[in-house]
Amino acid sequence: EAAKLQEQGFKSQISYYKSEWREEMRKRRRLAKEVKGSGKNVNPEELQIEMELIESQKREKKLKGRVGEMTETINRLTRNAELRQMQQDSYISDLKRTNNALTCAYDKSKKKHALSLKKLEAQITQLVAQHEKDTVSKKSSPSSLTVDSESNNRLSYFEERSCSSVGSHSHAEETEL
Repeated sequence: EAAKLQEQGFKSQISYYKSEWREEMRKRRRLAKEVKGSGKNVNPEELQIEMELIESQKREKKLKGRVGEMTETINRLTRNAELRQMQQDSYISDLKRTNNALTCAYDKSKKKHALSLKKLEAQITQLVAQHEKDTVSKKSSPSSLTVDSESNNRLSYFEERSCSSVGSHSHAEETEL
């Protein structure tokens, strides 16, 4: 495919040079007819200068057209760049807002989990204190074995409840998020 593109480029250059050559030949014929038709004896230097002047005017006209095209292209590119910049700014502001919202949600969740952890620690501390209290009271009065089994049942009930509430509590918090 690159070879085809190169061939196409060469063909366009050849056609351009052919058209330039034809144009030059037309100019020379026209000037020769003018010189013969006027009957004047024209100096070849003057003829050359006149041809160069005509050619420079045509080149100037082509260059002005190219400058106009380039100016239009630059304006289009500038507008596109400005639009892209506005889109990027919009995306950045959206990302900042989303990041702030996520940070707030994370901090809120962190505080919530810390609070529930403190509550659990307080319950555990209370249960340990109660257990120590029961253990001390059992050592001081060994006759109350029935009370001892009831306090063990109560302790195991609280431990089970504490463990199950931790699991359900963390699951409930995850569903809230």
